[in-house]
Amino acid sequence: MKTSLKWLKDYAPCQAGCDDVVERMIAIGNEVEGVEDPGKDITGVVTGRITQITKHPDADRLQVCQLDVGGQTLQIVTGAQNVFVGAVVPVATHGAHLAGGIKIKKSKLRGVESSGMLCSGQELGITDGHYPGASVDGILILDADTPVGQDIRPIVGIDSPVLEFKPLANRPDCMSVLGLAGEVSAAYRTPLQMPPCEVAEGGGDIREEITVSVEAPERCTRYMARVVKGVTIAPSPAWMRHRLLSAGIRPINNIVDVTNFIMLEMGQPLHAFDLRYIADKKIIVRTARPGETITLLDEKDYTLDDNMLVIADGQKPRALAGIMGGMASGIMEDTRDVLIEAAVFTSVGTRQTSRQLGVRSESSARYEKGVDAATTPLACDRAARLMAELGGGTVVSGHIDVCAHQPGAARIVADPARINALLGVTLDTAEMVELLNALHLDTHAQDGMLHVTVPYARRDIAGEADLAEEIMRLHGYDDIPAARMAGPILVGGYSDRRKKLDAVSEYLVACGLYGAMNYSFTGPRQFALTGQDAGQALKLRNPLGEDLSLMRRDLAAGLIGNLALNAAHKNPRARLFEIGKVFMPQGEELPREDWHLGLAAFGGVDFYAVKAWMDGVVRTLGVEGLAYEPGGPQWLHPGRSARVLIDGAEVGFVGELHPDVAEAQGIRERAYVAEINLEAMLDAKQTPVTYRPMPKFPAVSRDLALVMAADQPVGPVMEAIRQAAGSRLETLNVFDVYRGLPLGPDEKSVAFSLSWRDAQKTLTDADIAPMVDDILQACAQRFGARLRA
Repeated sequence: MKTSLKWLKDYAPCQAGCDDVVERMIAIGNEVEGVEDPGKDITGVVTGRITQITKHPDADRLQVCQLDVGGQTLQIVTGAQNVFVGAVVPVATHGAHLAGGIKIKKSKLRGVESSGMLCSGQELGITDGHYPGASVDGILILDADTPVGQDIRPIVGIDSPVLEFKPLANRPDCMSVLGLAGEVSAAYRTPLQMPPCEVAEGGGDIREEITVSVEAPERCTRYMARVVKGVTIAPSPAWMRHRLLSAGIRPINNIVDVTNFIMLEMGQPLHAFDLRYIADKKIIVRTARPGETITLLDEKDYTLDDNMLVIADGQKPRALAGIMGGMASGIMEDTRDVLIEAAVFTSVGTRQTSRQLGVRSESSARYEKGVDAATTPLACDRAARLMAELGGGTVVSGHIDVCAHQPGAARIVADPARINALLGVTLDTAEMVELLNALHLDTHAQDGMLHVTVPYARRDIAGEADLAEEIMRLHGYDDIPAARMAGPILVGGYSDRRKKLDAVSEYLVACGLYGAMNYSFTGPRQFALTGQDAGQALKLRNPLGEDLSLMRRDLAAGLIGNLALNAAHKNPRARLFEIGKVFMPQGEELPREDWHLGLAAFGGVDFYAVKAWMDGVVRTLGVEGLAYEPGGPQWLHPGRSARVLIDGAEVGFVGELHPDVAEAQGIRERAYVAEINLEAMLDAKQTPVTYRPMPKFPAVSRDLALVMAADQPVGPVMEAIRQAAGSRLETLNVFDVYRGLPLGPDEKSVAFSLSWRDAQKTLTDADIAPMVDDILQACAQRFGARLRA
């Protein structure tokens, strides 16, 4: 929200300078994003009247002008051809500064002394909005009655700093100059001067000019209309143009500018219709019919649906309610009769339509935050008054007010003692009453309590705590006395679950993996990548886009996208992990949110490396019962993937990305992906960490090569070996798998390395031999395996 300091002072008169106003506004809780001074680079430029023009003696294209600049005459040489005797022009005197850092000094042009320069609008940094003719190629010609010797800046509207405020989300009243002026008046304890809104009616009856019906009262809680007849379209006066430009609004004409001016001034959006184009003299506030179209003032065509509110006449839509008017009924150069609309449309409906069509405006921004219905009649009357004054029209008697819903003021009773206790200060009741009244909250004390009437515009104030905040921000936060913190000192810490998740992360980082963090939002394409049905996903009601319209059910899709991005950037390797939540719908109940771990890698890794990371995670969590079985999702390689089990229950998968999927993602190397449900692992049986003394006796190692069927999984074989090897088995590893002669075509040889250790003695061959025999017997019986010769 931008406004000039001069405009603020129209309603909150004070002698403070710009810097002091900014400091005070920030101190009472209003964020000032920036300050611009459009005239700061312009100094030493005054108005002057040309009294004589002669030809330059040595240059055909130059003229020598004599100018009266108020008490003295200056001689200036110019090449401009649009100057004439009697013209009042901007004169940059010796030592003046212009836009762009240009400095003017006396000089000689072809031997003739020139004591300055005549200025164009461009050299002053202004446009036609600041002063008519400022964009013309040549010297800016001012009105003939402009006094000479005057500073040019107030004449062209660049004499006041422009402040840019960022209104808080719960302060829609500060989306207006009057709302901000109310804050200034509170800060300086000056009265707030309201603009005149009384309107002189000129006869007739508005009901003979227009009728209004609201067919969607749940979306339009108030609709007011007035009619002004016999206006003349012309440029707005300088005071209005300059104020609009300070707010970033381009002046158009006196009628349209009035609607924009009052929207900025009061925060009430208005719209002006050309009355002759309202068919059947009817205004109907209704939802659009599916397929209806409208051309808005941005000259674009839009197709509407039945969720959009429109302002229609007897034939078709004429405006998009709360957002923008239509081209067909807008104000034109030959407009004579004007219909003024002042309405209150609901925030949700305006926001939805604006986002759906991609159309935003100053009006929609205010409706989205909420408009005070109490301001509507004031704005409507002020618009009629200004249009009659500036356009020379007549206000038709009467106004139309449909669905005149006006929320009442809230009344709060507060205890001053509790407010003091909450704030940690000691203020007497009279001072609190004074501060709240300064904030335009009607307050009086009765029976030791504060009785406060809160207008609907300040609906951010709902109770005693809000009143305490209002009192303190105006009293001054710097006045809160310093005090030591009191109370017990508590030592914070992470929960056991958080510690376990952090331990997993630290382990994977130590293994050389990098943490990834993807959006929880995903889309149908990502679901299709991992073979999931997007119809089963949790859908967002108001998504940012289709690719972010669903809540993820796995981490794998995001990690595959990360691998594809690394491959596209020609990275030779990538090792990534992500710990995050997935969202599982549960019918009408809130979704279940589970912690998952995802792994993804390519370049210098294989299936067994990823599996080893998974094993390490399990060891870090102290989980028992880990096992692997062939299988996994269809988008993994069918022969290089496995399901991860905990105590027989499936909790995840690990495997190589299917070549077709990898190719579609632009990944040319073998890529590996794994994912497990950490919730299931955290819920599984935890093995406590135990410590034992360093062994006193050496271990005894044996290598066994067993021949078995080529399709026999090794995991069950290893489990059988552990059971048969006895309690003194210390380690068991696979170190070789062989296929080929002299083995049969359907056979393979798997070599295992085993080590035993006894805490009480050194094991001998006689101790080991029975355990080896038990192993061979168990493997032969269960898997048909034999010792390789």
